[in-house]
Amino acid sequence: MLLSLLENTLNKNADEILQYLYDHTNNKKFVFPGELETEFGLSPVKVRNCLEDLKEAILIFESNNGIQISEIGNNYAKTRWV
Repeated sequence: MLLSLLENTLNKNADEILQYLYDHTNNKKFVFPGELETEFGLSPVKVRNCLEDLKEAILIFESNNGIQISEIGNNYAKTRWV
């Protein structure tokens, strides 16, 4: 149920950003929004909107150190890409 709800809620960019975060922060590293802007060629506003959607779904968290995938996000990603 949660999986289908998330799939319907996340847009393509948010889904791609989540996959990137899964691949790059799984070892407890952080990613900065500017890195996502460069990687995906998105404006800061679009990246921020995607990040807010992902945070609302509790798939990522953000701190002063940057952005990292949450445990829930990690489990969700494993069901999609592993």
